[in-house]
Amino acid sequence: MKMNTMLDVKRYSIFIVAASLYVLVLPALLSYPVTSVAAPTVREFSRLAHLDVPNGTRLEETIVPDIYAFRFRSNVHHKCAQYLSGDYQFIANQGGKGWRYLKTRSPVSQADAATIGKRIASAARPLTIKMGPAGKRDAFILISGVDCGFCRNLERQLHQEDIAYRVVPVMLSDENRDLVEAVWSAVDPSVAWSTIMSGKEANFPKSMEHRRYPWEAFHDMNCMMGGGAPIAIFPNGDMVFGKGILPRIAHQR
Repeated sequence: MKMNTMLDVKRYSIFIVAASLYVLVLPALLSYPVTSVAAPTVREFSRLAHLDVPNGTRLEETIVPDIYAFRFRSNVHHKCAQYLSGDYQFIANQGGKGWRYLKTRSPVSQADAATIGKRIASAARPLTIKMGPAGKRDAFILISGVDCGFCRNLERQLHQEDIAYRVVPVMLSDENRDLVEAVWSAVDPSVAWSTIMSGKEANFPKSMEHRRYPWEAFHDMNCMMGGGAPIAIFPNGDMVFGKGILPRIAHQR
């Protein structure tokens, strides 16, 4: 009889604990915010942005994680798409105004811009051409145009200063696409790029592991940062343009 009483007490205690957990945990589970992992849609973007998106618009993933490209029918050749973050917070290239908050259209904060810059740099790094002294830490990633005179002068100065960096090779005109692709598929892309950027002409031996030039990936990354060249992305995510690059390097030394 005593044993039965003890078992009943234990069962009752377990029941009380279970009931208490149910009362405490269930409301917390029900109130926990549910986040969507679905990719953004053209319709939802149109609603949030209060824009009539033209028929035929495609929304595609880019090489940069969680950044999507709106490709309109007019996005041909070197014309930039518009870019949207997967959480609908940020948009780029709407009217050529850089990264902005979708809701307010105001420029993103320095911290948010740096976060975007780091994302772009992380995606770009495996595709870049290593430049400068071997074994030296890269100072930044540089989007540089094969047909950009300012880029040539900048890289000449970087070489003179023995600065290590990585290049995303682009072209400002489609006429120079063959040249960039030849550099990209060369046995030694860094030597090929240095040769071209120094103004010399050369035929480069192709690598047996010929890689297809990732035109769309590079074009998207360039457009995400405003287009044009040169543009540098520093380790902290800061994106610096043109004449501001050398002063920024000098400041870091």
